Amino acid sequence: FHEGVELRFASAYDNSERQSQQIDSLVESGIDLLIVAPNQLSSVSPAIDRAYDKGIPVIIGEYGCPTKGKEPESVRKFLSSVCKAAYERNLCPVLWATPKDGKRPEDTLSGHYNRETYQLCDPELKKAFNEITGFKPTEKTTEATTEATTEATTEATTEATTVATTEATTAATDAETFVKGDVNKDGALDIMDVISLQKWLLAVESKADGKASDLNEDGVVDVYDLGLLKRLILSKK
Repeated sequence: FHEGVELRFASAYDNSERQSQQIDSLVESGIDLLIVAPNQLSSVSPAIDRAYDKGIPVIIGEYGCPTKGKEPESVRKFLSSVCKAAYERNLCPVLWATPKDGKRPEDTLSGHYNRETYQLCDPELKKAFNEITGFKPTEKTTEATTEATTEATTEATTEATTVATTEATTAATDAETFVKGDVNKDGALDIMDVISLQKWLLAVESKADGKASDLNEDGVVDVYDLGLLKRLILSKK
């Protein structure tokens, strides 16, 4: 993806002991970020803890929950419990987008995540995740506008024109320099933006362009924007 980034892959083939050894080996090689899909979390956790103890950001995934024949509340409880446990350990969980089981009205919440709109299907689950992660969605406000009176003086008209011109110029400049997905604000859209957003979500890095990071424009910057950012970068290759 980027000449400054080296990606290293390892497959454990459903062997937890081998996966633990691979994690230790990657950590010793000097990696800056570990992404792992545990074969068995209880067996691999010690190796993950060793990576975290050395200051390496860890993203675990995927975790999910079958929804067919289950009560929505029990599904929410499981998913939110895993998310909370991960965040308490400063880990970033990755949710598996369970697909819908059917087309009936009662199946509307059977899929966790809508891959077309990049949003959670269950608003109650989203609310639970926001409470765990501390995200507070901001409401968009509409600025009130007033009409200029016919009695405006020449000076006021000139001033208004100058302000309008300045605002238009500033807006045009911002539009020219703004790149959606340019998290690190370097004017380019690449893998470095993915790394910056991952570190920001893990609270390892504090600098991130909020407007550029909110790719699904729901007022919240979270792992769903991270997934969309990766897809956006891949589409440009």
